[in-house]
This record gives sequence, C-alpha cells and structure tokens, in this order.
Amino acid sequence: MMIDDDLSRRMLTAAWSTYFRDPMKEATDGIPALAAARNAEVGYQAPPAVFIDGTTFIWKPPFDTVLPEVSLLAARDAVTVGVTAKEIVVAFRGTIPLDGEADQALAVGDWLNNFNAVPRAWPGIGWIHPGFAEAVDNLWVELGAALAPLLKQQPGFPVCFTGHSKGGAMAHIGAVRFKRQSPKRQVLVCTFAAPKAGDSNFVKAFDAAVADSRRYEYGDDVVPHVPSNGGLGVTASVAPSRSVDGLLAAQLASLAQAYRSAGKLYYLPELIGGAKPVLTPLHEISSTQRVLSIIRAIPNLTLPLNQSWLGQHHDIKPGSGYHTWLQP
Repeated sequence: MMIDDDLSRRMLTAAWSTYFRDPMKEATDGIPALAAARNAEVGYQAPPAVFIDGTTFIWKPPFDTVLPEVSLLAARDAVTVGVTAKEIVVAFRGTIPLDGEADQALAVGDWLNNFNAVPRAWPGIGWIHPGFAEAVDNLWVELGAALAPLLKQQPGFPVCFTGHSKGGAMAHIGAVRFKRQSPKRQVLVCTFAAPKAGDSNFVKAFDAAVADSRRYEYGDDVVPHVPSNGGLGVTASVAPSRSVDGLLAAQLASLAQAYRSAGKLYYLPELIGGAKPVLTPLHEISSTQRVLSIIRAIPNLTLPLNQSWLGQHHDIKPGSGYHTWLQP
C-alpha cells in the first residue's frame, strides 16, 4: 500500500481530531456528533482509543517540593489509535495552542517541551530532538498496548503514523521506533506542518523504515523550518539594530543545520484570496526558496497567534490552507 490523496485527506482529519478528544467526558456523555462525523471521515471502524499523558516534567524542579499534575512544567501529550478498513492509524496531537481554550499551564508546558531542542543521541539511529522524543516516550507504553491486539487482528494492514505540528515530528520518531520493534510490518507516515525531529542520520533511518511518506508544508508556515541547530544563534548578516525581524530572518536563513526534515516534501503554495488550488503540490522547491518566501512575509507577523500570519499558515482546521488544498 502507498499513500494517495484519499489517505492524505483522511489523515488530515485524524491529525486535526486529536486536538478535540476528551476521553473522560466521552466516557460519561458519549461521543459528540461532531467527533463521530470526523471519525467517519477518517474511516474508523470504531471510535479510536485516546491516551493522554500529563504527569511528565520537562526538567526536575530546582526545589524540594511536590508539584501538582497541572503545572507550568508539565508536558501534556496525546495520541489516538484506531483502525479503518485499510490501515491502522496512529495520530499524535500537536502543541496545545497558547491562545486556545485549553488550560494555559498545560499549554505553556507543552511549548517548553518544544524548546527543549538541544539534540540527544539515539544509539544506532542518530541525533534527535529530546523534547519530541520524550513526548513519544510518555505515550509509548499505552500506545504499544493499544496496537498489540490490532496488529494481531489485522496482520496485513500497514500502520500509518500521522500528526500536525509537534505531532508530525512525534509521528516521524514514532514510526522509526515502531519499525525497530516490528520490522516486518509496513509503515506509512503522513504529516502536516511537522518541525524537524532529527539529524541526517535519523532521516536515513526514517527513509529505511518507512515504505512511503508525505510531509505536507503550506505556504509561509515557519514551523517546518525549525529547529535549526538546537540554539538561537544568529549570523553576521543580522543588521546592527538586532530587530526581531532581523533575528528571525537570520535564524531561518541559517541552512547549515544539524536538524533535517524527514519524509517526502509536498509543498502547498499559498492560496491567495481563499481560492481553491488549481495545481498539484510541489516537490522541486529548495529550502532556500521556501525560507526566502517566509522572510519576505515576516513584517506580517502579529499576535494573537490565531489571528496572525503565523497562525493562518500553520493551522489545519477547515478553511485553512492545508485543509483547502487537501479536501475535495
């Protein structure tokens, strides 16, 4: 089995749906109608299982005390696991929005996890992003337990890993980790706006483990270009004023990076005026071209994020660039 446009559309919905799952509420009130509609769009034969971790700390507090589960230091990670008529689907949730309805303490902790970017070694694989890897670690036991019966019930089904933003990077790491444990199982990966999860050696391991992959990137979305080298250093090309625009431009333009993008690029050019796409995704576009496009758009960066140029290009909700490109 290979990834086609239909699978990409269904995985977009699977990735988007991970932001709205509340297993405790669903256990008492049942699956909401909108969630049921999303499940049907993905093709789930039954509501996917959902696992959430909220007890892992980014770093050990520098004081002798017991912190509550909901803490500024707590990373909140989530994954859903389900089966369709064609594949087993593992969908990792992305970063909790800072300007959304979620608990702000959890959102801040999730963002701290993203910034934990000094690469760590994965023996036999390469160097990976420790924050994203720890997020996968937090869910791996429950994920494995959920996958085990599905793998037995559907021995010929591929396992398709997906996710948006941080969830996409987690999907890249999770796919390699799963393949090491189940070398005979076909693995597919379809991600949206995924940041970089590891170095060139990790990418080689990813390519060897994954039968087919698509990494969708829309317009001037900044997230697929980060992290750079595990730090925030700038080059001599920055103007003496050290403006925010100049710092960001220098960071994006620093292409000699330790981190590399995994998966086959499907670049979705920006849609002007909300028009439906008339072309197909691009493959022959360089990192330099993509970065220069973002640099030209930096003056449009505003807050809050859900109204900004950054948010508009990074979102996958209905009406977003990703959604408009992929949905028929």
